[in-house]
Amino acid sequence: MSRLAHDQFWASNAPQILASHIVDFKFANDDGSIDQPGKPIAHAGLDRTVISPVTISAEASVFATTYNWQIIEQPTDSLATIENSNALRSSLTADTDGEYILQLTASNAAGETSTDTLTLTIDSNLSPSQTEITFNTHIIPLIQGGATLNCLQCHSETGLSGIPVYYDADSGGFSLYENIKQRINFSNVEYSRLLQKPTGNHHNGGTPITLDANYNLLVNWILEGAREN
Repeated sequence: MSRLAHDQFWASNAPQILASHIVDFKFANDDGSIDQPGKPIAHAGLDRTVISPVTISAEASVFATTYNWQIIEQPTDSLATIENSNALRSSLTADTDGEYILQLTASNAAGETSTDTLTLTIDSNLSPSQTEITFNTHIIPLIQGGATLNCLQCHSETGLSGIPVYYDADSGGFSLYENIKQRINFSNVEYSRLLQKPTGNHHNGGTPITLDANYNLLVNWILEGAREN
């Protein structure tokens, strides 16, 4: 009976209707149709600005067993390399500042493939580097009073009522670091509640975390394992 319901679901327009209610749904085909689960879907990660070397991860890909990374665009005369082009997590080392476009190909055991691209802007003047970012040194000052990001406006005892986490102190029996780490999706970083609320990107309608220096700092910190110190 469950197989009958499954087949009827995929034979109807129900998948498209369901997908239309999912915020930022990215897995529809060009014609709007939705494939049944099972085919590989490559996800190369978030575009961002970083210092070389930079960690790259295909962990958000689904239904894939093998992976391949390639540099498809890079600055002239650059001698960039990927440490292990067939690894789930690898790193790009670039000797020239500028824009690098990487392509991830994810495959399954049946030989089906899917591709996705990632744009990394290498800036050697950026500080701190991705591997140096820590919660105590860089993230706390950001969320407690960054120039364009002040989470304490709402996430504090004097902020909005009903907020689940205070970003100025330990709460709920957890340390501040533990509370914030619980709001990270390490497999699919862009869906971390630290970056976007469960109901969308609105951050109370006024202060979305956009693709700026703050966003880069948070994303790069998460991709390196969200170290405390």
